[in-house]
Amino acid sequence: MTETLAYRPNVCPICLVCLVCAKSYSKECACPYAEIYWNKRRDGYQLDFCKNPLTQAAATIKKIKFDKEFVRWFHSNYASNFEVPPNLNYINICRKCNKKYKKKVHNFKLFFFFYCKKLFNFFIIKLENLNLQKPLIETELEETIDLTIDVTSNIQEYKKIKTLPKKKVIKYISLVCFNQFEQPRKKLDGAIPIPIDLNMLTSFEELEKEIFSCEFPKSWKELELDLICYQLSSAPKSDHFNLKTNDAIQAFIEEAKKRKTVQLCIYQKKISKKNKLTYGGSVVNDNELQLSKKIRGCLISDEGQHLKLTGEMITIWARAIITKIDGVDEKNPPQIPAFNKSNYRFPNSNQSDKNYKDPEITENFIKENEYQKLKTITIHTKKRSPFMSNIHVTDNMTFEEIVKFAFPNGPSINKRFIIKSSLDENGKQYLPNQKLDQVFFEPNAHIWIDLVDILKNYEDLF
Repeated sequence: MTETLAYRPNVCPICLVCLVCAKSYSKECACPYAEIYWNKRRDGYQLDFCKNPLTQAAATIKKIKFDKEFVRWFHSNYASNFEVPPNLNYINICRKCNKKYKKKVHNFKLFFFFYCKKLFNFFIIKLENLNLQKPLIETELEETIDLTIDVTSNIQEYKKIKTLPKKKVIKYISLVCFNQFEQPRKKLDGAIPIPIDLNMLTSFEELEKEIFSCEFPKSWKELELDLICYQLSSAPKSDHFNLKTNDAIQAFIEEAKKRKTVQLCIYQKKISKKNKLTYGGSVVNDNELQLSKKIRGCLISDEGQHLKLTGEMITIWARAIITKIDGVDEKNPPQIPAFNKSNYRFPNSNQSDKNYKDPEITENFIKENEYQKLKTITIHTKKRSPFMSNIHVTDNMTFEEIVKFAFPNGPSINKRFIIKSSLDENGKQYLPNQKLDQVFFEPNAHIWIDLVDILKNYEDLF
């Protein structure tokens, strides 16, 4: 009488081999009852195994298809002296026994394939020989169908069918354009989907022919025809790999099959630019200028005459705008000899282009219109004017700091301070974070502070 063996999850119930020590469960194995979990390193066991679900609920939890055929095969093939609990959800089967089950399923599919094929051929022959003008004879219908199949003789035919060339699978890969190959490179607007059959692509010439048969956006302009690369992602600093060699083509095909983010890259053709400088009517090349090239500004009169601007003249003009001198703005310069219209010249004129300079007049103008830095500020209120005078102002001081200095306890409950240029209705209001020296351009400034209610009910507004 055979000995009954208790259920253990670390034992294969088909061949009764311990998955932990790889020994026979009923004879040599001395391992205790233990739960084992599959991992790549085989930590905790020696024989590889498969954890198969025995119920629909277990298959749903594992997110796999429930195989009823495996359940039938398991219950008819596990060892008779091995106890299997009735409410078991999973079973651990060694790889060797699992391959036996898969081989059986494969043989059944092979048999079913040739059975259907022979049945189909039989009916095709009958339909070809059938004459619809003659009535059917009963003896012809009573003929038996010979469906005996020699599986071994048809295995080679099945393999040939299985190894037929695959259909063309077209994959669309984005083609993008950059201004240059070297970093830092800039991606241009637009992208084109390129249809490529990855199974048939073998050389750079085929890929080049497929790319340049497309119509490119006009913004790409002239392109470098001999340089085509690919990148693994659309990140700005992604590496670009040249596709000139066959090894690079094979690497591109493998990456394109694995990734969806692979992109093809082409580049603009480098064109040597020329700068036209309207200085004496000559055209100067970039290579000739090199580091000695200078950018100069000038004023142009209505008659087309030019007046070259020096750094000193621009400084005087800027100070005149800041101090708000009458008649001076971004288009009208200050009325001093340096900006006199008699100093204007045509670009191709042979006259002396030296600017008129009178050091004394220029210096006096700068001193008269010197930028006035804010030094003190005076605070006014409705009932007390002035409230506080000659408050010293430091660099980058804000209105909020002035208010905190004047009213250290802050506003009353449900009140807030408003800072104005005057108490009139048209008076300007200032934000607490604004800097004083960026608002006032005189030595002493005046502000008015008012106390108003905080608005809580917005129904009257909206």
